[in-house]
Amino acid sequence: GLTLSRPRKTRRMRNSSLLTFSFVAIACPLGTDSFISPNPSSKLTNSVKNFATRREVLTGSFVASSLLVSTPVLAKEKKELASRENVQAAFDALRFELNDSDGSVAKMQTAIDNKDWEGLMDITKSYDQILRKGKIGRAKSFLSTEEKSAMTLTANAITFDLIGMNRNARPGQENQAEANRYLGELRKDLQTVINAEKNVVYDE
Repeated sequence: GLTLSRPRKTRRMRNSSLLTFSFVAIACPLGTDSFISPNPSSKLTNSVKNFATRREVLTGSFVASSLLVSTPVLAKEKKELASRENVQAAFDALRFELNDSDGSVAKMQTAIDNKDWEGLMDITKSYDQILRKGKIGRAKSFLSTEEKSAMTLTANAITFDLIGMNRNARPGQENQAEANRYLGELRKDLQTVINAEKNVVYDE
C-alpha cells in the first residue's frame, strides 16, 4: 500500500518561522504602543515613562531584531565604504536634524510651541523612518559590532521618544509639557548617536 510520510521541515521553512516571530516581536515589543492603530483613550503607562523599564523593553526589541537580521533568507546589502567623506556626510545629516532651523527637532519644537497637534502627529509618524531607519541606520553602519548594539538601543529609544510626543498630541490627550519632555529625551538620544562618530574605524 501507499505510505504517506510527514514532509520534512526545510531550512527555508524554519527561517520563515523565525522571520515571522521576529517581526511580531519588533512590531509589538512587550505590548507597547506603536504608530499603527493608536488607541486615543489609552493613557501613558508607567513602563513608557520609566527609563529603566524602557531600557528593558528596548533590550528585548534588540534581541528580536538581532534574530531578524541574522536570518539567511534576507539579502545582505552591500556595506558602504567607511571613508572620511561618507562618515562625515552621514553624521552631518544627523547634526542637521538636531541643530538646524529646518531640521526635524526644530519642526517638532515649533509644532509643540504653537500647539499644532495635527502637525506634530504627522512629523512624529514620518520621522521614525527618516531618522531611525534612514539617517541613524546609515551612521550606525560605520560602527563596530559592539557599538552597533549600543546604537540600536539608542535608535529604539528615539522611536519611543517619537511615540511619546505622538501620544501627547492626540485628540483629547494634548499635553504640551509632556510633549516637550519627550522632545528633550529625543535631543539627548540623537546627540548620543552623533557622539559615536569618534568611534568609527575608517577603511582608509
